[in-house]
Amino acid sequence: MEELWKLIADNLHKGTQSFIPHKTPKDKASCPWINKELAKKMRRRDKAYNRSRHGGRIEDENKFQTLKKEVQRELRRAYWSYVEEIVTSQESDPSSFSSMKCFWKFIKCKATDFSGVACLKVDGKLINEPKLKAEALNRQFQSVFTNETEFITQSPRRAPSMPNIHITTSGV
Repeated sequence: MEELWKLIADNLHKGTQSFIPHKTPKDKASCPWINKELAKKMRRRDKAYNRSRHGGRIEDENKFQTLKKEVQRELRRAYWSYVEEIVTSQESDPSSFSSMKCFWKFIKCKATDFSGVACLKVDGKLINEPKLKAEALNRQFQSVFTNETEFITQSPRRAPSMPNIHITTSGV
């Protein structure tokens, strides 16, 4: 029995390894200014955080706080040096396509506005409020779909009642 189970488990493991894709996509909001050294410090900070939360020692908390400040300071420096590099490369060589591409990619990444549903024009009036937009769209969708006729439902049949069941010790 053990051999059969081991055979099944091994075949399942081999099948998952060979037939299920394992590539994880790159994070969309990756930060190009984070280098290996900075990522290593961030991992050290995260480990110190876990130790300070679970250990309860003051030394661990102090170490975490100092690492947190250090990583935050270096992240800010790396970010602004990255931004400065993108902007200054634009100014020095305006014909460089790669620097322009990096610049606009960065700008596009920083965009946070989202308009949602655009303004709607109903009966010649422009609607801006979300509630009125929802009502206008609801009316439009209702007018497109047909109303089905209501079906006459029959009352459900009732099954005959059965007597109570008595369970005794000897029956169990």
